[in-house]
Amino acid sequence: MADNSERRVEIKDLAVVVPLIASSVAMSYEVGRFLIFGGFYYFSISEHLLFALSSLPLALFGTIFLALIFVPISYFANRTHEWKFGPRIRTYIALLTIALLILFVVFMESNFVPELLREFRATLTLLLVIGGAILANGFHYRQGLTSPVVILFVLGMSITFAVTVAMDISNANISRVRTGRFLSEIVTKSATQKAFVVMGGERGLLLYHPDSKRVSFQRADEIQKIEWQLWGRPE
Repeated sequence: MADNSERRVEIKDLAVVVPLIASSVAMSYEVGRFLIFGGFYYFSISEHLLFALSSLPLALFGTIFLALIFVPISYFANRTHEWKFGPRIRTYIALLTIALLILFVVFMESNFVPELLREFRATLTLLLVIGGAILANGFHYRQGLTSPVVILFVLGMSITFAVTVAMDISNANISRVRTGRFLSEIVTKSATQKAFVVMGGERGLLLYHPDSKRVSFQRADEIQKIEWQLWGRPE
């Protein structure tokens, strides 16, 4: 029997791998957030890294979540190999998964979907694709969670998931900003304007203007005051 020990990652190594993946995912979230607005190069790497720290807990949760859902789905898929009608059941489940994915994409484009779900349709679709990929692994490839292939899969899907979530959140923020929410009042030496602050740094602010649907960069030495409302619902 072939020795597969070289193709496995020890559980203790995951203590290093998971935070590394989470850090990569956090930075990927930052990149995805700017894909909608642009202006990534107006800020330094250190400023992006500092802002990415705020999304690190979410990234760590997302990475662990993907790893955790891998276990029960893979366990179920692997058990089908022991069933008498396992091949037929796997075929039915595969066809059902493909059908559900197609129906879900069509449904999300309809007018019956709540606005909140429509704003995150790319994220939800990607979750279904990830679930289908995990099922495919359990049905055919049967790679364990400590397999380097699976770890690379989790890394790739985590990064893709982070970028997709960030883009959906940015689009959702744009929709809310156009209704007058999340706007800041920026007082400069020459004028006062209301805009959504995408990010601030030493050199200035990246602003989104809902009225003109344009993005601008306001230099820091021109800014005198910034005011904004609380995003929550204070009593």
